[in-house]
Amino acid sequence: MLLISQLLRRNRRAELPIIGYNDYYCYMKKTLILTSLVFCLQASGQTRFDFLAGTTISSLSEDLMTDYGFDQFRQDYIDDGGSATSDIKNSVRLGFYIAAEADFSIGEKSFIKTGLKYMTTGDSYFFKTDDVVLQSSSGSESDEKFKLRPRLDYLAIPVNYGVDVSQKISLYAGVTPSLSINNILRTNRFEADGDDVKQKWDKTDNPVSEASLVAFLNAGLSYYLGGNSGTPMIFDLRFSQSLNNVYDDSDFDNTTTKFNDTKLWSLELGIGIAIN
Repeated sequence: MLLISQLLRRNRRAELPIIGYNDYYCYMKKTLILTSLVFCLQASGQTRFDFLAGTTISSLSEDLMTDYGFDQFRQDYIDDGGSATSDIKNSVRLGFYIAAEADFSIGEKSFIKTGLKYMTTGDSYFFKTDDVVLQSSSGSESDEKFKLRPRLDYLAIPVNYGVDVSQKISLYAGVTPSLSINNILRTNRFEADGDDVKQKWDKTDNPVSEASLVAFLNAGLSYYLGGNSGTPMIFDLRFSQSLNNVYDDSDFDNTTTKFNDTKLWSLELGIGIAIN
């Protein structure tokens, strides 16, 4: 168990060690070259460009609250006289993504979709406390939450095969090699500010190394408002599931953690424009 509970104690900060990083950049370089070659083929057929931005909803496949020491922090908080009004709950993490993709026509209705995408993913854990009460604008009150949010950011190159099932709807599926570019933990705390209590956020490097390269299996649907000609608005829905684990805890002697069995899923909801 990682002693991250020390980081989460009230009004304390802690620095966590940065652990080594697996190097898969050569593989990513080959993928970039392959993608560049695909772009060079655009003259052979009709090309459609999609520019998207939206929300990611993601979660890890394993419950890591014990491995991260969050349950120990909750117990320490109670032992120090604090109040916990709920068990620890595993929620989803809301993030964002931006993407520029191109659909290269390879048939009357079929195409290859590829491009470049940046996305933020991860997970979220929390428990409630009535030591801090949140008051809404309507006057209702609710217990505040202590939160732990692992975050993983990726620079991805999706490679999908797609079909235009109508002038407005396209379906696609494929694999997305993704290079990990950020691996952090975010935790919150509360500080008195006069008569008010304000929430503060701390950010630290994750002591558990990430997998440098993660391959996602994905499938999605694009809806072109006004049809897929001209410059229509596009709505995109995409689900992704990692094929390999997103963490690598080989630097730890403790082999009982779940990190080496942890995968990631993500649901992306995006909006943008398409240019033919």
